[in-house]
Amino acid sequence: MNALNAGFPASSDVAKAQAKRLRTALAPSYIVSHSQSLEIIAKIHGEQSWGRMSHLLSSMAQNAQPAPAPAPSPAPVPAAPQAVSGDHVEQRALQEIWKGLNNLKPRPVTAKAKARAKILSERRLISTQEFETWLDKLSMDLGSMVFGMGVDNLLAMAKVTSVSHFHKPGPDETQVASFSRAVSLPGFAAVLIYLEKLGFDTHPELFVKPVLQQIKNAEVIDEHELACLWYSKEKGSGGFHQKMVDASLKLENTVSRTLKLPNGLTVSAKLGGELEHLVQELTLLR
Repeated sequence: MNALNAGFPASSDVAKAQAKRLRTALAPSYIVSHSQSLEIIAKIHGEQSWGRMSHLLSSMAQNAQPAPAPAPSPAPVPAAPQAVSGDHVEQRALQEIWKGLNNLKPRPVTAKAKARAKILSERRLISTQEFETWLDKLSMDLGSMVFGMGVDNLLAMAKVTSVSHFHKPGPDETQVASFSRAVSLPGFAAVLIYLEKLGFDTHPELFVKPVLQQIKNAEVIDEHELACLWYSKEKGSGGFHQKMVDASLKLENTVSRTLKLPNGLTVSAKLGGELEHLVQELTLLR
């Protein structure tokens, strides 16, 4: 579809809002993930995929930029990531985390969410796509946050490594294809524990319990199983500290903002850009 046709979204934000309204309208009879709803919106507007539509909307936004003022303020200067004090995190992930922390809400566990957790807990490997799907069952905002930040960024922040996910070959098969990335059950739980430490209500206890059953008689355990064990003992009362920095971005002028979260976490942010939409760094401490 030509981008000038009537009805075409004016921006990516408008398209994402349409996708969110679509998901809300379909629920609870039909459950679609955030990424699936974006693909549907793209096809409604005549595009082959959300990736193509997103690229088109970005191009439209760049072409619509007004001429620069005579004396513009210094723009952020991208730079190659360098040694910094803190963990380097991509800008889109920092923005999603900061936005999410500013809109925290209690997320109760529904019967459907419990049923899905039981199914996932019986799997040896869990597709990384399930992070968005599982969090969608708790809250569409959480699922959208993971989609926006990218699951690879989430795994890197939580220090959980994914592996290739294969269908087990049959007796006569000589080749198999990897169909997705996956994590172990303890790894899945460890990511949810990490998000809960940040302040998000992800209910990792539904996955920690079966992990503890698995390691009940084990003599040695891995780092993610250990995270589950500590979680069962601390019950959310442990200390936490992390500094996240976008090392590829240098903002000349930043403003400081502070959040006090219900879980006792203090979040300090350095923001910049128009309307403070860029995040230079986030420091979380409890």
